[in-house]
Amino acid sequence: MKNLVSQARKKRTLNEAFHNEAGAIDLASIMVGIIVIGLIGGVIAATVFAVIPWSQDNAARDQLSRVVQAVHSATAVNGGNYTADVGSYIDIQSVGATVISNNPGCYGAFLKSSSGRYYYASNQSSNPTAVPSPWPNTKPANYPANCNWPSSGENVGQPMASYTNIFANPSFRNGTARVTANTSLTYAVDNSGDGNTLVATRVNAAPSRLELAAPMAANTSYTFIATLQSNVDEEIEISYRPSTWNTNGVIIDRVNLTANTPRTVVIPGVTIAEAPSSAAGVTLISRNTAIPLGSTLKVDNVAVIANASADKPYTGGYFDGATPGASWTGAADASASTIVK
Repeated sequence: MKNLVSQARKKRTLNEAFHNEAGAIDLASIMVGIIVIGLIGGVIAATVFAVIPWSQDNAARDQLSRVVQAVHSATAVNGGNYTADVGSYIDIQSVGATVISNNPGCYGAFLKSSSGRYYYASNQSSNPTAVPSPWPNTKPANYPANCNWPSSGENVGQPMASYTNIFANPSFRNGTARVTANTSLTYAVDNSGDGNTLVATRVNAAPSRLELAAPMAANTSYTFIATLQSNVDEEIEISYRPSTWNTNGVIIDRVNLTANTPRTVVIPGVTIAEAPSSAAGVTLISRNTAIPLGSTLKVDNVAVIANASADKPYTGGYFDGATPGASWTGAADASASTIVK
C-alpha cells in the first residue's frame, strides 16, 4: 500500500511540474537557451570562416616578402641587375611564387594565396599588394612600367608573346584607307555615332565583296576579329585571299547576321600557306543575290592579328595602338599595332 501511495505522489509531482506556471517558465528558459546557443554557434562559425582566408592571405604576404628579400639578395651579387634565378636564396617553388624579370632593370613577383587571391610585389614597390579583381588589363600604378604585366593569374610565369594587328586602319579613323570592294558595293565611313564605322551599301544584285588589305605572310597563323552589323538577315563568308588566287581564297568562317544586331566575330588561329600581297587580305562576301538594294553592312574594330605561333593563338579582345598596353608601329591609325600578352 505504501508503495502505491508513493508512486501516486511522484506522478502528481511530475504533472504539477509540467502544468504549473513555474514549470512553464523553466521550459521557456530551455528554449531560449537553445536559441542563444545556436546564435552564438553561428557567430563563431562566421568568425572562423572569415579568419581562415585572412590567415591564408597573411601567410601569402609573408611568403612573398621572403621572395622579395631573396630577389634583392640575388641582385646584390648580380651587379644590381634583377634576376629570376634566386634559387640560391629561397626555394621559389616551395612557396608557389613566380618571379618575372624580362629585363635587368625590373622584376615582378607574384603569389597566389590559398584563399584564391593573388598578391604581387616589384622593384618599384616591395610591399605585397593584392591584385584587384577582376584582373586588370593595365599595370597598377605601383608596378614598374618597363616590366611585363601578366594578362591573368593563370598566365603568371607563362612566356610573354608579342602579337601584331597588321590591319593598318583598324577602327576606320583614317577614312577608307586600305578598303576596296567590287562593283556591287559602295562604301564610306560614318562618324556620326560614337565612333568611326565603315558602311558598305549594296548597289546591284550580284554577290558583293568587301576587301580589307592586310599584308599577310606565308605559313603564319592569324586571328581575325571584327564587329559586323547588317540591316537585313544575311550570311557573310569570311576568307583570307592571297592575290595570286583567282577565287576567293581560304574560307575561314561563315557567320549569320541578324538584322540590326551587332555581332563581334572572333576566328582564332588560322594558318595560310600562301602570302597575299598588300592589296589583298581579308574578304567579306555576301553571296545572297536576293539581298535588297540599299541594304548596308557595317564593319568596325577590325583586327588581323599575327599570332606568336600556331600553337599560341591570340586569345584577347580587339586592340589597336590606342589600347592600353599596345602601341602603333608607325603613325597612329595608319600603321600596324602591337601588344605583349
